[in-house]
Amino acid sequence: MAAGARTSSTKTHLLDVAEHLFLRDGLGVSVRDITDAAGQNGAAVHYHFGSRDGLIGEVIARRWNDLSRRRKAALDALRAASAPPSVRDVIESLVFANVALIEADGPDAQRWLDLMHSLWLARSPALDFMAKFADDERDWERLARNALPVLPEAVFTARFAFAIEMVIVGLRTPAPTPGSRVVNLPHDLRVRAGMLVDFVVAGLEAGT
Repeated sequence: MAAGARTSSTKTHLLDVAEHLFLRDGLGVSVRDITDAAGQNGAAVHYHFGSRDGLIGEVIARRWNDLSRRRKAALDALRAASAPPSVRDVIESLVFANVALIEADGPDAQRWLDLMHSLWLARSPALDFMAKFADDERDWERLARNALPVLPEAVFTARFAFAIEMVIVGLRTPAPTPGSRVVNLPHDLRVRAGMLVDFVVAGLEAGT
């Protein structure tokens, strides 16, 4: 096998192993855990990815590329609609693009979304790669803004930031509240997603 092919194969193997460990055990997995499980020496992660954050970023990016295609298709449908989309149309399209990924890829995709949730809340540099998708992300905000012209700009901006946080948090695996073993949300993904859309839209439209 040529050196370039071996490098590519090793990198892919490290990504596969790291994704499995991150999804199974969370972000506490060490570089040593990953290289040991992959049968590589301790310097392999730094050689192929530059840093642990670089590795996490590439793990996230592999599935993000699929989600990004789904989100872009939903965004293009909103842009091409014969009538301007309502704020519900915008939020519903955004939420259910994520749902479609989970339904297509199953538990691994849900665990990946849970990992994204942790990284997003931590504002991890592992998510820096998302900057290249900024134009499309701004279009979600623009479409929602056009649907709520009566809101003052500062109010809309704050509410939309809350809305994005809620979408990310709301699609994670349901967990009990502290001190309880009971999950009070419905477990069916589509039911939870529908409730999330209702909640987010109500917050954006409050007082209009």
